[in-house]
Amino acid sequence: MLKSSRSPLREFPGHFSWDNLKERARSENIHLIRWIRSNRTLDIFGEKFRVDKGLVYEYVRATIIVKEQKIKLFHQGDVSQ
Repeated sequence: MLKSSRSPLREFPGHFSWDNLKERARSENIHLIRWIRSNRTLDIFGEKFRVDKGLVYEYVRATIIVKEQKIKLFHQGDVSQ
């Protein structure tokens, strides 16, 4: 898909280093927005999780809590089980 767009891809400058960033993330959580399809699968970096039927065709926010190695799923501001 990117190739067919014929848009040039931009790369990080050669001197770029993640270690040199002056500002770090303020929390140890990773937040993702995902669209749930009819297969009821939440895909997070290739790992797949089955979700409730009520989330089909909806956007959800998945929060990865790094310290606890847990994922919390939010839909319209509420925690989804």
